[in-house]
Amino acid sequence: MTIVYNLASPGLMAILFFTAGVSSMLSLKKRTIREFYQNRMQKIVIPGVMGVLFWVPIQSYFAMKNHFDYIGNFLSAWWYFYSHISSNFYGYDGSFSPSQLWFLLYLGTYVILSYPFIRRLLSKPGELSNKEIVSWKSILLLVILNCILSYGTTEETYLAFGLFFLLGLLLYDNQPFYEFTRKYWKTFSVSAFFINVIASITLVIIRDMEIWTVSYAICRMIWSTVRVSVVLAAMGAGQIWMDGNGKLLKWLSNNSFNFYFLHMQLLIIVAYYVVTYLAVLAGVQWIAILLASSVLTIIVNEVMKRVPVFQCLYGLRR
Repeated sequence: MTIVYNLASPGLMAILFFTAGVSSMLSLKKRTIREFYQNRMQKIVIPGVMGVLFWVPIQSYFAMKNHFDYIGNFLSAWWYFYSHISSNFYGYDGSFSPSQLWFLLYLGTYVILSYPFIRRLLSKPGELSNKEIVSWKSILLLVILNCILSYGTTEETYLAFGLFFLLGLLLYDNQPFYEFTRKYWKTFSVSAFFINVIASITLVIIRDMEIWTVSYAICRMIWSTVRVSVVLAAMGAGQIWMDGNGKLLKWLSNNSFNFYFLHMQLLIIVAYYVVTYLAVLAGVQWIAILLASSVLTIIVNEVMKRVPVFQCLYGLRR
């Protein structure tokens, strides 16, 4: 299970931050910069803060029940959530944490801190549209830079993800970049897959390594290579397989934020009851959790997105 988790670890969040940078600049094509920041406040900052305060505590209750045999009520668990600070993002000890909404909190600060950079790009529209920015040399530089910025005991580093957000701002309309990734998407995909298998195993091994060793540095460089390859592969493959306006793609696009916002707490609820009451093989439990949580997320989304208060507080979209 750790290796399965590690397979998704290097590239997933980097893709999201890169596309967030791209979509930010595309949003500015139809908004003034003031309207853009007002929109980001409504769609990122407010849902992030309100979600941490009122949605994330759900998992505190189930985390305490699962890990500590907690027998108290939900309100007591909620108070524990507010009065204790977790040592990680996800608060599996029942303490205060942003859970999956750390992405929104990171993104909100990136949007604010990148204001001068965004102003500079807007002052000279089209300046970078046809420049040959991306090459094999620049990709190697990106791998090294990402390795440096993400070096340490966690993959969720603020500086490394900020790097991909800035790249999204920079390359949003760079046509040579899109042509390059579309041309080599198979190369990036194949290399990402095979190197990722190696990286997933090394991520298990390096848990017991000293950080400032050559072996650890090599493992981190492998992992960084996967992250960059996955992002480039996704940008190339996306142009081929997801550049359309079909009903399914449109529905997924309209609901993608809602699924991201809602899924974690619903997943934990389902997992708790499946593991507690379904006495079958772990693999069967895993499949049951996957299917049941997916269905529940869709159902809850369809209900909550129609309630104005959830639209306002959580940014859920119709």
